[in-house]
Amino acid sequence: MVLGRLLHSLLNNARLVEKLSETQPIRQAARITVSLASRLELAGQRAAERVRRSGAVRKLLERTELPRQLGGLSQWAARLRDSWARGLREAPKEAPGRKKQK
Repeated sequence: MVLGRLLHSLLNNARLVEKLSETQPIRQAARITVSLASRLELAGQRAAERVRRSGAVRKLLERTELPRQLGGLSQWAARLRDSWARGLREAPKEAPGRKKQK
């Protein structure tokens, strides 16, 4: 508890943070962090480009039944509603193992 308050007060001291930011270890840590973030971003962009070029997403979208337009969405929702209603009508009126209420 005391250590947390002490650390909090030190990190909220603008003068101390400025002095720390000018030290070599902090600058090196910042360079490493920026370098790593840049590499990861570039790797993500390359991976996305490979997926786009491979056509995997296009093939997946062609195989799914998800609607592509709003009209398709309403048709899909209507089919879903109808299947739920059919399931409820065909289901037994009472779940097995439950007692009937009088």
